Amino acid sequence: MNIVRLVGAELAYGEQKLLSDASFVLQAGEKVALIGRNGIGKSTLLKLLQGEVVLDDGELWVEQGLRVAALHQSVPDVVDQTIFDIIKLGIYNIEPTGGEADEVADWNIEHRVEKIIDVLELPGEKLMSECSGGLRRRAMLGQALVGNADLLLLDEPTNHLEIAAIDKLQDMLLATTTTVIMVSHDRALVDKVASRIVELDRGTLISYPGNYAEYLVRKQLNDEIEATANKKFDRNLAQEEVWIRQGIKARRTRNEGRVRRLQSLRKERSARVLKQGSARLSVDAQHQSGSIV
Repeated sequence: MNIVRLVGAELAYGEQKLLSDASFVLQAGEKVALIGRNGIGKSTLLKLLQGEVVLDDGELWVEQGLRVAALHQSVPDVVDQTIFDIIKLGIYNIEPTGGEADEVADWNIEHRVEKIIDVLELPGEKLMSECSGGLRRRAMLGQALVGNADLLLLDEPTNHLEIAAIDKLQDMLLATTTTVIMVSHDRALVDKVASRIVELDRGTLISYPGNYAEYLVRKQLNDEIEATANKKFDRNLAQEEVWIRQGIKARRTRNEGRVRRLQSLRKERSARVLKQGSARLSVDAQHQSGSIV
């Protein structure tokens, strides 16, 4: 069953285009890992799904009554409440889309909070104002997890977690029926939990079924296909550019169609968004020369 649908999405911040005619469908119960290079807009996409960001164009449909909880990267403000009380708020803070909040039985609340505190290895009675930034963020992760939301949005959930806590979080995510979308650099977590990888690349959302290891295989194949197609296109464009420089022959009436085709090829090449990777630069130190060059 579809619970979220994104169609023809357009979203830009100034000159930076985060989404360009992007589409995405989320099924109930899926565990999706959202990946992409740093700064490409993954965190913004999570905020869009939570309703904190509005599309410039396109359609975002969310199932009516869907209860959404989220963990964002920012560290919460310091408050004079215990970690226990902060996590407990997660049971009441979930606001369903287009519906009314569910009531939670009091007898079940403390048990749920204590379970989360145990999983994340948190000092439940400690005041948030006495906690480090990392500890406060772990408490907010607990707040997101405790509410049994229909959709859980997690932005780097393993930050500030010890290995034992990461293992417990992983087991919890695998066991839950809650739909999860997570952004994480923890490859082990993504590999074990994700049932689908969605890559945000040059404004589009590309879906790869399976875990991260399977994604790498499919991604390499897609990159090779794209590189081959681009190479063939560029070779064709270069041949047409040579032809147009021949001069008078290209301006004859019978060749006007070919000229228009060249103009179209130029526009298509100009509109191509290049794949952005990481560059490694190194500068070797050399002995200073005594000569003036």
